[in-house]
Amino acid sequence: MEIQFKRDQISCFSSVLNTTVMQEETMEMIVPDACPDILRIVGTEGTLCVHNKDAKSGSAQMDGIVKTTVLYVPDGMAGLQKLSMQIPFSCKIENTNIVPQMTLQICPAVVSAETRLMNPRKVFVTLQVSIQVQGTVPDTVVFCTEADAEPDVSLQVLKKEQTVWMITGVGEKPFQFSDRMRLPAGKLELEEMLNSRVSISSGDAKIIGTKLIFKGEVQVRVLYRSTTGTLQTADYTLPYSQIMEMKGVQEEADCSVSVILTDCAIGAETDGEESGFVFSMGFLAQAKAWEARTISFLSDLYSTTYTAVPQVRNYLFHSLRETAENRNSRRETIETSVLPKSILDAYVLTGAAAQMQEGEDKVFSVDTKAIVLYLGEDNQIYAASLRATAEERITMEPQRSCVCKAVCPGEVFATPVPDGIEVRYPIDFLFESVTDVKAAGISDVTLEKQEPQEPRPSVVLRMAEEEDQVWDLAKRYGSTVEEICAANGLEEQEKELSAGRLLLIPRKQ
Repeated sequence: MEIQFKRDQISCFSSVLNTTVMQEETMEMIVPDACPDILRIVGTEGTLCVHNKDAKSGSAQMDGIVKTTVLYVPDGMAGLQKLSMQIPFSCKIENTNIVPQMTLQICPAVVSAETRLMNPRKVFVTLQVSIQVQGTVPDTVVFCTEADAEPDVSLQVLKKEQTVWMITGVGEKPFQFSDRMRLPAGKLELEEMLNSRVSISSGDAKIIGTKLIFKGEVQVRVLYRSTTGTLQTADYTLPYSQIMEMKGVQEEADCSVSVILTDCAIGAETDGEESGFVFSMGFLAQAKAWEARTISFLSDLYSTTYTAVPQVRNYLFHSLRETAENRNSRRETIETSVLPKSILDAYVLTGAAAQMQEGEDKVFSVDTKAIVLYLGEDNQIYAASLRATAEERITMEPQRSCVCKAVCPGEVFATPVPDGIEVRYPIDFLFESVTDVKAAGISDVTLEKQEPQEPRPSVVLRMAEEEDQVWDLAKRYGSTVEEICAANGLEEQEKELSAGRLLLIPRKQ
């Protein structure tokens, strides 16, 4: 005796890797002959560019460079000088879930940059690089939706509906930006560019047909020395809008896009009358599409005339997906050895977000470092910094898994105060959480002829217990849901029974 199954399947992507790795990179550098001796290091900053990311069986590797600038006070000279270097980095992850067809989506950041002066002509640079890695692989979820057998089998089936969230599309697109930008109005003329800083924010993302249309902004801050010898900053906002192919994704899908740097070249340009900067940058957009779908599958079956031995497949579904953005406003005071006269530049580095469960709450924390470049009362240039920890607490069940990224998205405000420098800045905690639910579905069944049994009562009288369900009683006593409901005046929608209710349960002979 065979049972005919109707099966359905959904093509999707499974997230099988979610980790953050920390990488330390170092480099020694001799001061070029054309540069003066170093008296004092002021600051170090790096721009991370990812050149390659590749998945193989059991491992993944990411390579690139950190374009690093060291600012220093020269011996016997006024103002600042810079040292520029490219520090390569290579990060490897080993995990049995990594396969060649995996798509890696990464979020890299420089979380610390320090320079130690070894002698007036030699420095030692140390960088801490953080890379958040998520990996998805193509998957197909197959489930049984119907079962049919001959009438004498008296097959009873239980169906279950479940709304699930699935990753239905992932994609990547490299793109370029290049332009010439003049100094903003009111800024002093440019003599030499000293440093630059790039941050990227993503905006709207929407599927139209088979295309994903997304947009965002690139913020660039340039630190330069003016023709009068003073330090100046110039800020630029560079909007981008791109189209990426995303086949097989419905227009109502919820899409997210993150953009990382693959190359960055920013240089000064002067033509005698006006001055500005030349921008040439490479980017990689990484997209992910989620969709909510309602599926129906067989969760149980039995026969009143045969012994049914089902084969069960266990599923792990995402039953709920939520995104959130919480802002943590920070206000700190940095103590300085020299009283500040004016602020020249300020920025914040953020590390990888950590999380822990405390009762019904998840607590997220991130280490931050606020760095301020300032002119002291003695007219010398200094840098001051302060490390702090930002925390965010959210009520979240333990069974909900969450990915969190913390960024400093806006301008850092720094103001001289009597005991140092007060800094104010936002930290945005960006959350993506899914609630996992386990479900068992029937994948196949074997029927065995029941052995002859002694005559048994045609009706069982039973007191319903707490959490008893009609289906479970029907299966246990070889009856059907329809017969129990008819004998007791129940609606078939009444799945759970009130404890203490007396039930008549007809039995098949």
